[in-house]
Amino acid sequence: MKIGAATGSVKGSSKIGIAGVGGRSAKAFKLALMSGALGAGAQVWDFGDIILPQLTFAVSFCGLSAGIFISGGPTCCLTILGEGGLPLTRSVEREMEGYFFKDEYKRASWDNYKEVVDMSGIKLLYQQELFRYAPHGLSEMQAMVSCENSEAARVFEDTLSRLGCDTSLGPVFRLSDDGRTLTITDTDGKEIEEDKVLTLCCVIDFMSGKDVALPYGSPRIIDSLAEKYGCKAERFLQCPADNSDQSARRMSRTQLWLNDGIMAALKIMSHMKAEHKTLSEMMALIPSFATVVKSIEIDTPPSELLGSLNDAAAAQASEGVIIYREHGCLLIRPTKAGKSLKIFSEARDAETAKDLCSEIIDMLDSSKNK
Repeated sequence: MKIGAATGSVKGSSKIGIAGVGGRSAKAFKLALMSGALGAGAQVWDFGDIILPQLTFAVSFCGLSAGIFISGGPTCCLTILGEGGLPLTRSVEREMEGYFFKDEYKRASWDNYKEVVDMSGIKLLYQQELFRYAPHGLSEMQAMVSCENSEAARVFEDTLSRLGCDTSLGPVFRLSDDGRTLTITDTDGKEIEEDKVLTLCCVIDFMSGKDVALPYGSPRIIDSLAEKYGCKAERFLQCPADNSDQSARRMSRTQLWLNDGIMAALKIMSHMKAEHKTLSEMMALIPSFATVVKSIEIDTPPSELLGSLNDAAAAQASEGVIIYREHGCLLIRPTKAGKSLKIFSEARDAETAKDLCSEIIDMLDSSKNK
């Protein structure tokens, strides 16, 4: 209830979307969240039992200021989305934290409570949006679906079937448990990781003359590909402290495939059908690269540790530090809690990316021990 009240108290949060899956426990949490938001004077849009990508679409499509997704089960998890279905800005997070920790919230008068809006029909709008990604259907295409989330798998497979795709054969399109990211296993057993799926989706847009907006930690190779096609790749921050990334955030609201594995799959398959290309031929559009992500625990302030990196090729980035090497680059940024650093290493092959990551970890360990 307090989280709902804190979200509803934030300036500009007049309409909040709430949805969830996970049985009775999730429904109980949803009722508590709705009560808190209503008590703070916000209007609640109840999207019912849907998957997270559907709520992300709903928040963007309906122009809501925030969305809360409840995932039930043995451990109930909450995901809070900001405008456009993107991560919250730091200013909004701080405002929410202020209300929550002070236990002081806006209060609606007894005669000013808003109605709960039934938005369960969003599933149909979402389905129509999926069909837009494959306007000419997917007849004669083959793809198998894999996902631990049974509802996400059902939505994906049903959409493919309606578009005429054979779902009994072909490459395996594997959704993450929350349905937001995609990996693909080709018919020859080759794995296409989510970073390469993202890069391929960007190239498809570049070939159509479209600019893209990406999360800040996305592969740097996308920047050079954008330049190759005469386009731009803007980046939005995970938790911006100011409005410096507003342009990228606005652009990303029209790129729902960024946070939707089903849309990303349909985007790729539709292009394959239109251009009469195999998955291997599609992958030939992007240079060979590999990424490695690691985290290390720290007990000193992140700014102090990052500032101690005596590296001529290091450059202060909007989120952390970027270090360029002859054979790749690294992005090092602190987590929100400031208790660990996340290292994103990128190079032409996995072995080089691992070596770059190990080198930086050794440098950081040396700095910590001084």
